[in-house]
Amino acid sequence: MNDSLILQIIENIQINVSKNLNNSNIGVLNGISGYSIFYEYYNKYVTDQSDKYQSKHIFNICIDKINNNYAKATYCDGICGFIWSINFLKENKLRDFNVNINSLSKYIEEWTLITIASGNYDFLHGSTGTIYYLVNKLRINKNSLLLFQNYINALENKYCEICDFRNQKLGERTYLGLAHGIACYMKILLIISKIPQLKKQCYNLLYKHYNFLIKICNFSENKKSLFPSWLSYNTDINKEYSGLSWCLGDPGIGITLLNISNEVNDINMRNTAIDILKHSAKRLSEEQSLLKHPCLCHGFFGAYKIFSRAYTLTNEQEFLNAKKHWLLKGLEYLNNNKLPDDLSILNGQSGIGLSLIDVYTDTDHNWGECLLIS
Repeated sequence: MNDSLILQIIENIQINVSKNLNNSNIGVLNGISGYSIFYEYYNKYVTDQSDKYQSKHIFNICIDKINNNYAKATYCDGICGFIWSINFLKENKLRDFNVNINSLSKYIEEWTLITIASGNYDFLHGSTGTIYYLVNKLRINKNSLLLFQNYINALENKYCEICDFRNQKLGERTYLGLAHGIACYMKILLIISKIPQLKKQCYNLLYKHYNFLIKICNFSENKKSLFPSWLSYNTDINKEYSGLSWCLGDPGIGITLLNISNEVNDINMRNTAIDILKHSAKRLSEEQSLLKHPCLCHGFFGAYKIFSRAYTLTNEQEFLNAKKHWLLKGLEYLNNNKLPDDLSILNGQSGIGLSLIDVYTDTDHNWGECLLIS
C-alpha cells in the first residue's frame, strides 16, 4: 500500500476541511461537528504538528449557531449529532470540551417524544437517531424509562405495519437498512436492552424484526443482492435488489446482525450475518455493486469500512479480500478524480479521511460508531 499517497490525501482533506467550516448544519454525519471527529483522529494518529484546537473552534461555531436560533434537532444534521460528537470524543479520550449540554439534551428529549408521536423512526432524521444519543446519556429514572418505553411501544406498532407492507399506500415504503429502517431499529433495541426493566421486551421485538428479515431474504447465488432497498405494496422480492451500501443495502444489514450476534451470543444469527456478508463480498463489479462514488453512505469507502469491521470480528479471508478491493477502488477513484466537494462524514471528505486514517494506521478504529458499524 502506498503510504505516501494515502498520507497526501489525508493532508489534503485536512487542509480542505480547515478552510471550509461554513456548513449550515452542525450534526455528526452531515454537519461540521463530524469534522471534529476527523480532526481528532488526524491529531492523534497522523501528526503532532496540527492545530490541536481545531475541534474546539468547530464546536464554538456550533454553539454560536445554536445561540442564533439554530433549532434542527436531528442526529445526522443537527443538535443531537453535535452533542453526540462531544460525548464521543470525551469518552474516547480524544478531546474533553467543557460545555454544558443539559439544556440541549432536554430539548432533544422533548423533540424525540414529538417525533415518536408523529411516526418518524428514521436514524438519520428521526427518533431512532436521537434515542441513540439519549439511551447512553440519560440517568435511568421514571421519566427516561417512560421515554424509552414510548419508543419501544411505537416500534411494536411499526412492526405490525412492516408485516403488512403489502397494504401500504402508493408511494409509501418500508426500509430495511441502517439509515432508515429495520437494521437501525434492531441496533437501538439492543442498546436499550441494557436497561434491565426493558430487556425482555427489547429482545422480543429485536427478534421479531430479525425473523422478518430472514423471511424476506432471498438467498440465491444468482441474485445481485439478498434484500431490496425497500418494500412497497408491489415489491417483487425475487427481482428487486439494492446497492452494496451502508444506507440501504445488504452490507449494512449484515454488519448489524454480526454486531448484534456477538453481543447476544447467537450463533445462528452470526452465521446468517456471515452468509449475507459473504454474498456481498462477491459483488466486486460496478454492475453488481452499483457503487460509483467514494463516500461512506453508498460508496467505495463505506464498503471498505463495513468489510474491515467484518474482518475484525470474524477473521474471514473473504472479508479481508473485499476490504482490500474496495480500498483500491476508492484510491483509484481519488487518483483519477478530485475529492468530492462535500466535506461531511456521510457523503464527503471527512468520512474518506477517517477511512484512510484506518488504512494508514492499519487499525479498524471505532469511529464507525457514528454509523452504527462499530
